[in-house]
Amino acid sequence: MSEDHAKSLKAINPVSRIAFTRALYQQVGRWIERCERVYFVTLISREHSFSLENAADFDVTILKEWIREIIGARDFVGFIEPAYFYRSPFLEDGQRPHVSWHSHLLVWNVPPSEMSAKAAATNSAYETFVPGAKPFHYYTVDNPTALQKLLYMSKDTLSEYAASPPAPDKIDETTGEIIVESNGKWRTQKREIRPLALARVTTVIGGRSLKNLTIASGEGKQLRTRALLEARRKLRRSRKIAQRTLEKLLLASDPQTR
Repeated sequence: MSEDHAKSLKAINPVSRIAFTRALYQQVGRWIERCERVYFVTLISREHSFSLENAADFDVTILKEWIREIIGARDFVGFIEPAYFYRSPFLEDGQRPHVSWHSHLLVWNVPPSEMSAKAAATNSAYETFVPGAKPFHYYTVDNPTALQKLLYMSKDTLSEYAASPPAPDKIDETTGEIIVESNGKWRTQKREIRPLALARVTTVIGGRSLKNLTIASGEGKQLRTRALLEARRKLRRSRKIAQRTLEKLLLASDPQTR
């Protein structure tokens, strides 16, 4: 995909994704030094998971409203992405592909007690796509790790997933007693995404822009806005430079201009 098309900052365009990620990295990097505490948060709900055929029709504003309901007006910035499951045997049609829309966030300057309360309330009220996982998963990160997580959040789709049944109880063969009791949680396996799956995920994302697939609040909203503007500005400048270079090459190859 060309830089000309990248100016719209489509999420499936690697040129636009790289430009936006660089701009947001700079914005967050400068700001995060002032923050007392930063959390890396993952939010997933079964309500935002669909069969492959229906995943592209999902309105991500529904997920954004859910995120804002949970995190509130706190400072955060994050990305929304689809996770591709090629096998989900806990579903009746689990041999067919499914997509779980979810989000990763950097949240800062929130007291630990408040984060714990938000997580507990969310985990008791919602279920994840894969049974047994937590809808609200978070942990504290230092500043360098926060920036690494920002790069992780902004990545294109690199993996696909499958779920396996919970591990059975481990039983002593001699006594018949249970040595290790199963936790009852389904396990998720990850592998590098295959070409067909990547094509399917690309179709699911479709024409959505990076503005559409990112979310921010509080100070994070300003960081996101500045990053979007900076990315567009740099892409316009790169396009102009490329056009001038092409014009010079055309003139140099035209015998009438020699």
